Amino acid sequence: MRTLARRLPLLVFAIVAVVLGSTSAIPALALAEEEERKQNPYKGNPDDILVGKGLFRYYCAGCHGMEGGGGFRGPDLVRGQLTHVVDDHDMLEVVRNGIQGTQMPPQTLPDSNLWRMIAFITDLRSKARPQELSGDWESGREIFNGKGFCSGCHMVRGEGGRFGPDLTGLGNTRPWESFQEAMREPSAQFKNVLQADGRMAGGYESVRLVTPAGERITGVVRNEDTYTIQVLDQEENYHSYRKSELRELTHLEHSLMPAYSESALSDQELMDLLIFLTRPPEE
Repeated sequence: MRTLARRLPLLVFAIVAVVLGSTSAIPALALAEEEERKQNPYKGNPDDILVGKGLFRYYCAGCHGMEGGGGFRGPDLVRGQLTHVVDDHDMLEVVRNGIQGTQMPPQTLPDSNLWRMIAFITDLRSKARPQELSGDWESGREIFNGKGFCSGCHMVRGEGGRFGPDLTGLGNTRPWESFQEAMREPSAQFKNVLQADGRMAGGYESVRLVTPAGERITGVVRNEDTYTIQVLDQEENYHSYRKSELRELTHLEHSLMPAYSESALSDQELMDLLIFLTRPPEE
């Protein structure tokens, strides 16, 4: 009995030590699980990045540009300083909840799709670097104003058309590969971009409508909600209608921009054009 009495405190101490050791491991395990939840499960996966690209182009491109380089309402997500974001989880919170007091709205997509969009943005940021463009600025100017017929729709440094987006400084925010894709296959922006009703859409959505008077108009959407639509036609005339009064409204599944084959513009000519769009004339 005396031997057991002497050993009993040691036994109790051992049990207490085991219990304390196991309970101290619980916070560490919970912390590890929390850190794992903060990691993007789709980061670096090419297939998920491609899905994220389509989601981004539909939900985000209107403000941040087709390649995240910034737009009229949204900042550059590729080369810009993300003031509200330290890591991927911070970005998830911003995309999910929006930013109060700004034009950044919350998103109601499942986290799996938000993570895929973030994987696309992270991939863009990892590849962001100053582009080394080599070509002829004067040749690019001639292509923009002549051979390429670009100035009829696009503006550069305050000169040109308004039908398409302003291309000033394009090479500072858009990689060469993306520019090449846009020129060779303009409707590529509509790929992987599925709207809720099943139709495809891109950053510069094309429509064809028939007015109450029977006039047929083809153009790009400037604004659209459930009840109204505002369209800029190819002659740069602005039209606004209630959808209920239109005889016909068709969202087109292709871009109104023509495709430029290599026989129309070579890769070097495209590079010359990108240099002209990116840099002001040398003094």
